[in-house]
Amino acid sequence: MTNIQPEITHENDKIYLRFTAPEFDKVGMADYTDDLWQGISSAKWRTDKNYIYSGKKSLHRFVMEYWYGVEYCKQKIKSGSVIDHIDNDDFNCTYENLEFLDRIKNWIYKGQYSDRKRTEKISI
Repeated sequence: MTNIQPEITHENDKIYLRFTAPEFDKVGMADYTDDLWQGISSAKWRTDKNYIYSGKKSLHRFVMEYWYGVEYCKQKIKSGSVIDHIDNDDFNCTYENLEFLDRIKNWIYKGQYSDRKRTEKISI
């Protein structure tokens, strides 16, 4: 993990986490509500340049737990789902960009065809 700390702000209906360093400059975002703002702005966030974390919890998990509840998220993940970023931007944690997707479907749809780190298709 890097020790890049974000500047956390909100404007209109979005919360922004701006990570700025000589080797890394990226903005994470989530939808604004008073409660979500309180939770995000009071936590210590960092990035590994792929995801945003506070402790061991990712921002996308934090956001989904806010909207769906902790127990529902645990149940979905235990049953084989992952939290998917629809647009493949792992810093875009807005409600409309996150979904629960079966882990196998996520691998087939994203891992095989559009994963940023993979350049070739893998047969299954």
